[in-house]
Amino acid sequence: MEHVYNGHTSREVTEMLAQLSKPNTGDARGNVLKNFNALPTNVYYIAERDLMLQRADPSVWTGSLRTSHRGDAKAFEFVSLVAKKFPRLTFCLRMGAAEVDAEGVSHAWFRWLYVHDDGEPVGAMNIETKWGNSDVVMHFRNNRIHKARKHGGDMKTTKIDRGKSIIAKYFYGLTALENIRHKADVVIHQAHSNSLDVHGNKRRAHQQVTNFVDKQLEANPTFLEYMERLFHKQCEQGGAGTSAVQLHANPVELYKSLLEDTVQINAACAAQKQGDGLFVTMDEEREEYHTWKKGAATVKKYTRQQLPDKVRGALGMLKIAENASFIGGTGYKYERGYYWITQEIANEFGD
Repeated sequence: MEHVYNGHTSREVTEMLAQLSKPNTGDARGNVLKNFNALPTNVYYIAERDLMLQRADPSVWTGSLRTSHRGDAKAFEFVSLVAKKFPRLTFCLRMGAAEVDAEGVSHAWFRWLYVHDDGEPVGAMNIETKWGNSDVVMHFRNNRIHKARKHGGDMKTTKIDRGKSIIAKYFYGLTALENIRHKADVVIHQAHSNSLDVHGNKRRAHQQVTNFVDKQLEANPTFLEYMERLFHKQCEQGGAGTSAVQLHANPVELYKSLLEDTVQINAACAAQKQGDGLFVTMDEEREEYHTWKKGAATVKKYTRQQLPDKVRGALGMLKIAENASFIGGTGYKYERGYYWITQEIANEFGD
């Protein structure tokens, strides 16, 4: 997963959080984040332009709230408690406008709670009330919760203490293991996509060769001998990472090159599928290399100096290779900082 939570409005709220250090800025619709007067400073509400025009001002609310809706009161009680318990998290509330009171002020009501950890979206909560039932149900959702539940979906509870436990257990930023697992999935997916591209290019090149040979054989019977020599000629230029192939000046040479590419790609994809090799990512800020073997429960970290010579050399070759390319006997490069190295190279770690 790219983030712990990718759901409704997460990108919009994340962008507004990034703008907090810039006064009077917000999103394209004029929405900004503001604090409540009586709630912890890590609690914000989305001050929507339309809401402000209706003179609804949630900032004056306290934990007891001026509201006739029991769900609002419970939601704000919960937010007040978890904001104090988890000061590292940021809580952003989306409000909706309710009825206008006798003074002409439209009172806002709770719609959604979005939770961030150091700017990263990690989950959301909304509430549900049912007629004839005094219970207010809180629904919690993010990718971790979805995976933890047998049939997916969200977690729900009527109890505030249970809600706090859900926040503690599931609402935090991506771990190093989750991050590298996501990147490994991206690499595997892209490698498979590149494999399909190369196979398609090979088929098209093969058709070009067939058409070319057919036409030449009709015009010149001795061409078969020439083609046989050409097919056995040493390929002067090969390599992986062939992109979209149009008409080629020498389709026979192209076909031979693609045959070599196919062997490398098939071997790499088969190795990845059975869990051989290592996925390697770079943390350029910390100058660290993170390695992970498919199925492992831990991520290993190395400085450049700690890498075995052969591994360092392999990564050096992959760094200068084109994106989405294979190097036979070495590995695969998705893009800068995303690599897979063969089992032969990975064995240099000795563990």
